This record gives sequence, structure tokens and C-alpha cells, in this order.
Amino acid sequence: MPVISQADFMLSGIPNAIEKPLLEHLQNIDANCDAGPAASNRIIKQSTAELVLGLQALGYFNAQIEPALSFDKKCWQLHFTIALGEALQVRNSSIEITGAAAQKQGFLALLKKFPLQSGSTFNNDHYEGLKSALQARAMRLGYFDAEMLEQRVDIYPEDNVADITLRWHSGQRYLFGELQIDQQVLDPTLFRHLLSINPGEAYNLSILQNDRIRLNETRYFELVEISPLTEQEQHGVVPIKVLATAGPASSYEAGVGYSTDTGPRLRGSYTRHRINDNGHQGEVSLLLSPVLNKLNLNYSLPWRDPRTDSLRADLSYLDEDNDAFESQRWETSLTENQLLKSGWNQSFSLTLTAEKSEIGQESDSELHLVPGISWSKLSADNLTYPSKGYSLAFALLGSSDQLISDSSFLQIQTTAKWITTLPLKLRLLLRGDFGYSFADTIDDLPTSRRFYSGGDNSIRGYEYQSLGPLENGEVIGGKHKAVVSIELERPIYKQWAVAAFVDSGNAWNSKFDAATGVGLGLRWHSPIGPLRFDIGVPLDKELANDDSFRLHFSFGAQL
Repeated sequence: MPVISQADFMLSGIPNAIEKPLLEHLQNIDANCDAGPAASNRIIKQSTAELVLGLQALGYFNAQIEPALSFDKKCWQLHFTIALGEALQVRNSSIEITGAAAQKQGFLALLKKFPLQSGSTFNNDHYEGLKSALQARAMRLGYFDAEMLEQRVDIYPEDNVADITLRWHSGQRYLFGELQIDQQVLDPTLFRHLLSINPGEAYNLSILQNDRIRLNETRYFELVEISPLTEQEQHGVVPIKVLATAGPASSYEAGVGYSTDTGPRLRGSYTRHRINDNGHQGEVSLLLSPVLNKLNLNYSLPWRDPRTDSLRADLSYLDEDNDAFESQRWETSLTENQLLKSGWNQSFSLTLTAEKSEIGQESDSELHLVPGISWSKLSADNLTYPSKGYSLAFALLGSSDQLISDSSFLQIQTTAKWITTLPLKLRLLLRGDFGYSFADTIDDLPTSRRFYSGGDNSIRGYEYQSLGPLENGEVIGGKHKAVVSIELERPIYKQWAVAAFVDSGNAWNSKFDAATGVGLGLRWHSPIGPLRFDIGVPLDKELANDDSFRLHFSFGAQL
């Protein structure tokens, strides 16, 4: 069907802050460009009436509206000149909260969020918003008997004032009652430990929602429903129905990818989501690329507090071959993961690594037992395309030649990323990657524990892991690393954006010499993450093998 053109509505004489809500009142009016004079008159009357309602909702009861029609070759336009007059003032405001919520800070804070005090400008959206917010909060927190005892706004247009009367009674706050659990997937004791709902505690919808999210994230279940049985409440106690049905016991995943650092990638995995009713899980994964090949087997189980803690065992074989080194290694590790109340993820690990490597002109075989502890946290308003957010990671690890290991070292690693939105639709992306090792010589650090720089997610303009201390002209890796990046991004069309960046840093042993790359990039923010294409220009040509620029292509989350 052909698209029917619509006339434009234009408003003048009003502040920008109220133009948008007024235009929203007009968006459902059928203003067909083919409308004749009779229809135009109808549209003028209908539009004027809608504007009157919109202005009154904003507190302007004495506004004057002058409509005017204009025509061009394609369509006609309707222009409204508005003289607002004085806004309606609240003369008397009587707002009362009674019941169990009367002194609760969360409810009292709503009175400040929707100001309707005496002397303020009357705004009907604030009035309706306060009523809705009180009821919504009441339902979330278990005040199921909450009701509005009196609600009235008396308007006196001749005096340009309004009197507000609002009496809201919360009633009692209900408690969590008996849990009616319907599931045949996990051991009943384990399933109960996955829930935070405790009978006898005050009802809170957030607890139900968080439990539902947590159960879904375990991948044990296909369907999870948690709901209050308000019709069965007795003496202020509400039973809670929990329904969980079994999800697929196993799943397969496969994918292909590409980045400048690793070239084409092929990955696949087989996951066993439910090995037994104690919640044990396992996975086999394979990654193939010209630079890194990895086979990994892991086995995990709920631990201590099953809501936040897990224990995981891994066995991996890695074959890595890049411009800096070649390494074949077996790793087996045991890791305890815990989600802290602060939102930080904490991990204690013990890793045994048997590595055979060739770096520079030297070949070596090493065995290291490496205990470690790490913390990480991610916060973002949108994980796929954040307008603001950050991620932080800290790790402390090491080994001792007095305990199985061939050498001793202690290493600290820190990574930080931060994104914010600036004026002119600019996004600022900051990144820092730091590492420091306590070791007598670089030879005390296993090849896979040394630091390198350069590449898509390091310093653009330089090859992957091509920066670091040299020996006989070969990069041998460093004991320390410091890399920082600043990037500005601006959207240009739908999901497309352009970027400009500066990356700088290096890996070193005793003397730090920063290598810097600058460049421009193109971004496509797909539904599953950003696709990045960058042209990096090295400012230190000798370290870049005299390349004048380097292309970087990568995909993945920005935090």
C-alpha cells in the first residue's frame, strides 16, 4: 500500500522543555496531506483541543492558542502560536501516607520525586505519577491491601491555583509464606539452597525476580516461574509458588570468526548442563586458529553457597605459535569462584603447567605450580552497546622453586576499561592494561607468563605481540607491561560509527620505552556486539618493521 503523507505540526512561543510532550499529544491525529478544507477545519479543532489538554496537564490553564494554516507544493502545515500565561500554582497540598509504610523512607522519597508541595507549579503528570509510583512500590514490597482513600484536585482557573488532596493507605506488609516447589530436576535440598526466599521474611518482588534470573542462568532449567499466591494468603502471609522444568541436558555450539591477531578461527563445544541431580556440569571445547589451538575439558559443581559459589576443574592443551614464541603446554587447574555481595567476582586457583617452548634462539621445558587469586567486576547500562560502564580485573599469582616449580616469581596483573558518553553524541573509551613481575631474571618467567604488546586489543599499528624486550633481534617478552588507550567514537548512521584512537605502551624488563599508535576506525554495532575495523599508524616505524600502517579487524564486547 502507498504511504500516505502527513502534515507537519509546528509550535512556537513555548520553551523547548514542553514542546516534546505537547507534540506527543498530536501524534495520533490523522493529518492527511490530501485532506480538504472541511477536514482541515476538523483537524484544527481536534489539534487545539489536544493542546489544551496537554497544556493543562503541565499546569497552564490560561494559555492562548492561535492556529494558522500554510501550504506548499507537497502538503500543508499547521502552526500554533502559544501564549502560555502564568502556570497554575499549588495553593494547598494535603498528601498523607498512612499504614505500615507511613514512615518508610522509600515511600517518603517518592514525595520528593514528584513535587506537589504548596507553592510549586501544578503538573498533572507529577500528580498521576505519584499515585502510580505509590501503588507500584506497594505491590513490589508486599503491601497488597494498599488503596487510595481520597484523591482530588480542585482547580480555580480565575485565581490560577489548585488544591491537592491525596490520602493513601498502605495497609500491612505481607510476609513470605510456605514455598510450594514443583521441580524434578535437582536434589530438593540443593534446589532449596539456590533460592533466597525465606518464609517469615517481608515480601519483596525483587527477591523473586533475582531468584528466577539466577535459576535461569544455571542452565539447568527450560522454564522458571516464581509467583505469589495472593489468593491463598492467610493472616498476612503469602505462599510462594516455584515451578521449574528441565532444560536440555546437553547442547552443542559451533562458530567461526576472524581477527587480525589470530586470523580465521573455528570453535566448537559440547556442554553437559546436568550430569546428575547434584548440579554437576561439564564441557569440552575446541578452538582452532593459525596462532592458537586449544582443547579444554572442564567439570564444575555448586559449592558452599550454591547461589554464589562454584568449584571448577580444568584440563587443557594449548599449542601457540606467534611471531614472538612457540609454546605447547598442558594445564590442569582447580578454581573456586565466588560472587561477593559487593558485586565483585573472586577466584582462588591452583594451576599446574607443563610447558615446552621456543623463544628467540632458546628452547626450554618447564614445570610450574601457580596459585593465584583474582577479582573482577563489570557494570554497564547495556552489555552489547554501553553508553556508560566499566570493567575492572586484578590478579595476583606466582610460583616457588621450593614447591614443584622450576623457578620462582610473583606477578600482579590489572586491567581496566571505562566508557562514558560526552556531548555531541561522542563516546569516550578508556583502556589500561598493566602487569608487574617480581623475578630475578626474565628466564624465571615461563614463556606463557611473560608480557607482550601490540595487536588488535593492545597497541594498534603494530603486529600481535610484536612489542617487548629484544634479544638477538627477537622479542623475548618482558617482566612488566603498561598499555593505555583513549578512543572517541561517534555514530554516523544507524548502527554505524566512526572512531579515532591513540594507543601507547610497551612490555619491558629494566627500561620502559613507549610505542605509540594512532588511527581511525569504523564500527558496526551488531545485535551481538561491535565489529571493529581500524587503520593503525605506528609512530615508531622501527618497532613496526617500517610498516606505514596496519589494518586491524576484530569483534567482541567493549567492556
